[in-house]
Amino acid sequence: MIAIPPASGLKSPVKEFRPTLVRRGSVSATKIGDAYAEFLPPAVLTDKDGEAEYLRAVVIISEETTKGTRRSGQEYVNPLLTLSGREYANVPFRDLHDRICDALRGNRRAVTMETFGADGEIKIYFEDGTFRPVNRIKS
Repeated sequence: MIAIPPASGLKSPVKEFRPTLVRRGSVSATKIGDAYAEFLPPAVLTDKDGEAEYLRAVVIISEETTKGTRRSGQEYVNPLLTLSGREYANVPFRDLHDRICDALRGNRRAVTMETFGADGEIKIYFEDGTFRPVNRIKS
């Protein structure tokens, strides 16, 4: 498990995203079938030692994501992203970061910057060019 920290350690009126966790698995199918086929990418071929070039899946979840469904105790409920191991190994970091941020943000507008005025006024600017004033910083 890898914890991805918030982008900055600064205290901000913009709510920081919750820690995001990356879960990885190298599950392959067996002769009796693939119990994970309904919610994971296809199984990967392994050598005689059970090793494969790529993981089967990388599932990116938030700290609050629950595990276990009617279908499988191994399935996450509403993971942020589920990628094949090959896709995860080859996706540029910026693209992965954008996909995680988009999943965390949902239907909310992306914040592009914050300004802190000399008078304590704070404004949050969004990708669509709009802004929203926030409570002034108390001295």
